[in-house]
Amino acid sequence: MKFINFALQPERMAEFARDFFSGPSVAAALELVPEDVKRRLPTNPDNLKRMARFNGEWYAQNGEALSKQWDKWLS
Repeated sequence: MKFINFALQPERMAEFARDFFSGPSVAAALELVPEDVKRRLPTNPDNLKRMARFNGEWYAQNGEALSKQWDKWLS
């Protein structure tokens, strides 16, 4: 619990975002991230516009065929 408390502090999350370009899960941390780093984060609104969205319904309908194709490709 102590580690979780430490890791979720905005300052720690901002450091992690600067080092690993991962969007912080604590909103207050984003205010501590430099602008040049914010532009590269996946949670940046400009980047979100260009991302592919996960479509669970499509995977539910096509998952089995997709897995068969994947296995075929691997072999």
